[in-house]
Amino acid sequence: MDRFDIIIIGAGPAGLSAAVAASRFQRKILLLDKADQPGKKILVTGNGKCNLTNEYQDISCYRTEEPEKAREVLSRFDYEDTLAFFEELGILTRKKKGYLYPYNEQAASVREAFVLRLGQEAGVTLKTSCRVDSIRTLEQGYRVICGKESYRTPAVILAAGGLAGSGLGCDGSGYDLAKSLGHRLISTFPALTALRSSAPFLKKISGVRNQAEITLMIDGKRITGESGELQWTDYGISGVCVFQLSRYAVIALEAGKKVSVLIDLVREWDDRQLADFLEKISVRCSYKNMGEVLKGILPRKLVPVVLKEAGLTPEKMPAECSREKILQLVKAMKAFPLRINGYMGYEKAQVTRGGISFSQVSDSLESLLHPGLFFAGEILDVDGTCGGYNLQWAFSSGNVAGKAAGLYGERIEGS
Repeated sequence: MDRFDIIIIGAGPAGLSAAVAASRFQRKILLLDKADQPGKKILVTGNGKCNLTNEYQDISCYRTEEPEKAREVLSRFDYEDTLAFFEELGILTRKKKGYLYPYNEQAASVREAFVLRLGQEAGVTLKTSCRVDSIRTLEQGYRVICGKESYRTPAVILAAGGLAGSGLGCDGSGYDLAKSLGHRLISTFPALTALRSSAPFLKKISGVRNQAEITLMIDGKRITGESGELQWTDYGISGVCVFQLSRYAVIALEAGKKVSVLIDLVREWDDRQLADFLEKISVRCSYKNMGEVLKGILPRKLVPVVLKEAGLTPEKMPAECSREKILQLVKAMKAFPLRINGYMGYEKAQVTRGGISFSQVSDSLESLLHPGLFFAGEILDVDGTCGGYNLQWAFSSGNVAGKAAGLYGERIEGS
């Protein structure tokens, strides 16, 4: 068996970050990835622009069952550390409304910076197209088996990702490795994903985009809300505002609860302002029917859908509408109901909800069950909101685990 000081399983953003951090300890490192190239998932982040992190940092942006433990990891490698980290890698950044990107807005340059940095380290060996079949405990350390190849090490960093992005090779194999070593898994579901509905009108309005505020309702109770660009599809709704609340919708659906959303299509105006406007229009533009009136407010394809919800037809003249009918129309525009009965799977999701429980790891992300076993990235029970938070978690946890694994070598050498 070849022997290494540290073996890192997974060459995504967390694994690459861990490798850079661990390399500072002059360790012999083996970085393994089942894909044909490292950092494949980096290439699709931020629609190819790679939203590295976000200036606004709050623990509410990181969803987990144990937020204080996640906060501790993030504090040990924070936003400022991330900026310094990428400056060291030669990546100049630019800020857009608090979102941080590489200056050239090319995710490929971030991946290349990692590869070049690790390539100049004599002690780092990268092997791609190498799927890890098992991790076996030894009297001292671990044996990592990849097909016919076998490697021995005192320290393993498991950064194999989750299930989101199955088209990029994310298959949850890291979870199986962790479970084989006795680790408990918080139930996993797709997060930051689109939601499905069986509403019959969806095929007619597929492709429409509009600004909206969305309220998630579970068993008739308001849970959370988001605003932004809403994308209507033939299967349901999508867009960042939908992704942000999808985590809670998915969990509720899996629990058999009734899930729906209320969509405010005119979020800048309150109910009274909108009702007054519609009544004024009925006088000022008495030549317009209701369909023509709403075309001055909503995307054309949405008009007949909203009018039907209000019990009106496009041909109806405003002067023929009672105050009660106007208020029904306002309700349809301000709280348009849509029943949610499903969600898009891991192939479309940006991140996985759930993972290895923090109750089984230390503040340095070392296993409490097996000394010398560390975790980093999406494999842990953390899923960030949109805006660079999942990459920040990958960089933070990767650096914390990489440093701890480097120090672990000093611990066992001194014992």
